[in-house]
Amino acid sequence: AVTRAAVGTFEEDLETGEQYVICKTPRFAQTGPVTVEVSMTGQAFTDNKQQYTYYPEPTVSRVTPGYVWSGGGELIELDGSNLFNSDRLKVRFKGKSSKGEIVVPGKFKTMVTGQEINEETEEMQDVIRKYIACKAPALEAGVALPWETKISVALNGIDFKSLEGGFIFHDFKIGGVEPRSSPYSGGVEVKIVGDSFFDSGKLIARMRWDHMEPVV
Repeated sequence: AVTRAAVGTFEEDLETGEQYVICKTPRFAQTGPVTVEVSMTGQAFTDNKQQYTYYPEPTVSRVTPGYVWSGGGELIELDGSNLFNSDRLKVRFKGKSSKGEIVVPGKFKTMVTGQEINEETEEMQDVIRKYIACKAPALEAGVALPWETKISVALNGIDFKSLEGGFIFHDFKIGGVEPRSSPYSGGVEVKIVGDSFFDSGKLIARMRWDHMEPVV
């Protein structure tokens, strides 16, 4: 058996009387379950076989969509590697340039996206997408919009791994258009003034004709 040790410190919650030892996890060369043992003397260790699991380092590579309305409720999906099911899954939204963070529960999901040939068996097998889903939280009143955040995932509820890039909460709306009119032949540059605008990389402005018959 391979054993790794770490120096611990004793702490006690004076309100609840709970006693515990704090230590840093030692490094192992592989993933899998280990048994946690504690010694008060440095020689005799506990033998009630408390289990702890080392898992591969997870990564988050993509979030869909990259921005949501501030009212919450939209479905968010996070793709990456080394993701797995856990009853402690958490997704965190942390402000980039402002204080504040929101943490919501996440759910591990799988989806068959196609088939491929297994090089070892030379048989067809399913291609399975593994991802984490959560509902976008609703922001409290008074939060300056757009609110740019770093989105991250914790499989154990504590150690968060962040996606490179930002995730934005918005409530964009139009306040006015300058000028207010132009010839119907088009080609006139207009300025659309509003709130909670941001550079999404997919900006589109459109004019919708609401009349049943053209007005001349």
